Amino acid sequence: MQMLDEAYSNFVNSINSDQTRQAYEYSLTQFLKHCQMDLDSFLRLSQQEISNIIINYLVEKKISRQYKVVIFSAIKHACEMNDVILNWKKLKKFIKSEKTDNSINGKDRGYTDKEILKILIQNLPGPITNNHYPSKWNWNKPRDTGHKNQMNAVKEN
Repeated sequence: MQMLDEAYSNFVNSINSDQTRQAYEYSLTQFLKHCQMDLDSFLRLSQQEISNIIINYLVEKKISRQYKVVIFSAIKHACEMNDVILNWKKLKKFIKSEKTDNSINGKDRGYTDKEILKILIQNLPGPITNNHYPSKWNWNKPRDTGHKNQMNAVKEN
């Protein structure tokens, strides 16, 4: 029990940012649940076993690349703060993009202006009236900005 407390304490107390600490704690907890072991048991495995577990987790999880980076960073931080030395450059090569609900060709993407507008309109408290947007905007005339993802709103001069 002493080692578990010390390993976890080394991990948590070496993170300065509260947001990073929360993200890393959550990510590490989910990873350890998947592995069905606690941090102490994980850290006591051989380097090869730890590497294989991390690789398998990164390959089999169907989540965004961004989330895999956070998980990887949390695991790396936990290992480094407890003197577990691994080939992180090799392990990082297994972080790949996966097809998610918000992706095109396996690459994460941001929401388009039309998708954002649709979300905003769906969450308005009542019917859409002219009070919801300034009258100086013409919502029917497309603007030519050269960008393929654009809203059909143009500010009239």
